Amino acid sequence: MKSKDSLDGELEVLFDPNGLSEDGTVSMRICAISQDAKYLAYGLSSSGSDWITIKVMQVENKTIELNTVSWVKFLCASWTHDSKGFFYSRYPAPKESENLDDGTETSANLNHETLHRSSGGDRKALGQISINITQTNAKQISNLITSLSKQATDPKLRNILSMCAENYKDAINNLNQAKNAINSGDFDGMNAKASAAETNSSICEDGFQRTPKPFQLQQANKKVSVLL
Repeated sequence: MKSKDSLDGELEVLFDPNGLSEDGTVSMRICAISQDAKYLAYGLSSSGSDWITIKVMQVENKTIELNTVSWVKFLCASWTHDSKGFFYSRYPAPKESENLDDGTETSANLNHETLHRSSGGDRKALGQISINITQTNAKQISNLITSLSKQATDPKLRNILSMCAENYKDAINNLNQAKNAINSGDFDGMNAKASAAETNSSICEDGFQRTPKPFQLQQANKKVSVLL
């Protein structure tokens, strides 16, 4: 792939897929240039696998951004008109207990989702803001649950609140790990830990299916899942 600064400019190599691996087993499967021509999103696959990892190059200096998008299959990345990010689709990363699909078989993949990824520093900054706000909400809810638990006279309600207290302790820990991940540019790690925190919140919510939820918790518990 070559580029030039203008119609009359000299062609220069922007991206050479022949150098991706010495044995030729890594190939470029997709590519998409941003509207302002500042970014190139491209997807790589190894050993004939259908799984694709998306990377982003800054065209001006050919710098490859640290964060990547994994568990992608059969897609075309589509940049927004303001070139601040692109839309793509992917599958959830397999859990540790699940068999790893190497992408060369015809195994079924479920829960396909469409997402948006910001380019450059936007994604990191927005992620940090979201995690910080969610963590503040989680800590406030944790304190509220502790207060309600001390006031509760119904043993069943007290048990549910005790479970919620443990869930939010785990949620806060997962959000701390999400913050560490985003600071190091590990966006997949951030998404995994943020998703785990949302699951912690949902487990607390599910505990009130047969027991009336205290009024103070009716809206507060939603603040964690809404922001993630």
